[in-house]
Amino acid sequence: MDLGLTGRVAIVTGASRGIGFACAAELAAEGAHVVAISHDPVRNAAASDALVAQAKGRVMGAPVDLNDAVALHAVFARALAEFGRLDILVNCAAVIGRGDFFSLGDAKWARLFDDKLHGTARCIRFAELPMRQRKWGRIINVLGNAARQPQAAAVSVGLNNAALLNRLVQQRNRNRIQQHQNASH
Repeated sequence: MDLGLTGRVAIVTGASRGIGFACAAELAAEGAHVVAISHDPVRNAAASDALVAQAKGRVMGAPVDLNDAVALHAVFARALAEFGRLDILVNCAAVIGRGDFFSLGDAKWARLFDDKLHGTARCIRFAELPMRQRKWGRIINVLGNAARQPQAAAVSVGLNNAALLNRLVQQRNRNRIQQHQNASH
């Protein structure tokens, strides 16, 4: 199937396994150039090699911690320098923090939000400007059902996903207002 992705440039977080790898693989098979982000350098290299084997476009592995804003920004800058554009961001990195609200200490609680919510927000911020400059782009946030169906043993997952859903609704509303204002002029 041709999804019209040939030559598009996609950054995929959580790309070394699971849904993130599956997203990166489909994009690569459809001819998109894929920047595969994941935290572990060994898994990132293995995933990137597997992606190259089926890719119609180029694959760039990028082992980086989403909590390291400087290093993450460097990955986005490298992708823009290498490919000249960014069309698609797939936020798929996930950390499942098991434990109920009262069993998670402050340090663990903070790390769970850093890993999912803040890392995703950083990626969106780094991607949005080049997409707006080109007047085209897609940001896909892969979220579990915990945002709508809370799970007592994974409260941080639900809170992170709910926060991201709130951000998406806010952005959608902002875009609708902007479209209405543009149509009025």
